Amino acid sequence: MADPDDTNSNPFAGLEDIIAVLLTINPVELATKVITEGGKTIDQGRRSIELLLQTLENTAETMKNLNAAATRINSLLDDIEGPLRAVMPQVGFALQTMAAMGNLMGIKPQKPAS
Repeated sequence: MADPDDTNSNPFAGLEDIIAVLLTINPVELATKVITEGGKTIDQGRRSIELLLQTLENTAETMKNLNAAATRINSLLDDIEGPLRAVMPQVGFALQTMAAMGNLMGIKPQKPAS
């Protein structure tokens, strides 16, 4: 090891320490570790993309079902709304007539029991 005081006089004083560290690295072990962890990362990325695609497909199917349900509800309302609008004035008139008849006969409306 180089003496710390010699760093100013010898520009290569720390080179021995760097070489010693580099000699401790096993290139085969390092390459194996990179390949193994890189493979895991690629596999995890692939699974994440598959899950994302599956989620998007499920969302698209859900939106199709909601659209179909909304279409059916709109169709049902279109079928019911016209006749209901035609009947409601007669229902109102019938209720007013019944109330007038009740007043003539002295029948007072009762409040519903709670």
